[in-house]
Amino acid sequence: MSIMAINVAEEEYFRSQEADQRREEAWDDLRRANQAEQARLKAGGLGLCPECKTRLERRTLRGVELDQCGSCRGSWIKAGELQQLGTQKQRCFLAKVFAFGRGGVDK
Repeated sequence: MSIMAINVAEEEYFRSQEADQRREEAWDDLRRANQAEQARLKAGGLGLCPECKTRLERRTLRGVELDQCGSCRGSWIKAGELQQLGTQKQRCFLAKVFAFGRGGVDK
């Protein structure tokens, strides 16, 4: 193998290593941002709508707290909150709210 070919292969190797490092740093930045957002949400802050990325607003409907998007009108409930609801009547109400928000008709 000639010296020229070795230099080209060496340069390609280092470019590849640098690209891998930049990708890993970008993933680390995303992980840190996600962890910060999760911590903020656990502390009671509201996030962004999963559908249209608009800031969610906290709404109380019949004693049930929901995160609602002012733009697409989607209603979101945090994991575990539905199970914490005390009565079947409230669960039925929420099922209707979610069906209506999805465009479904619940009779």
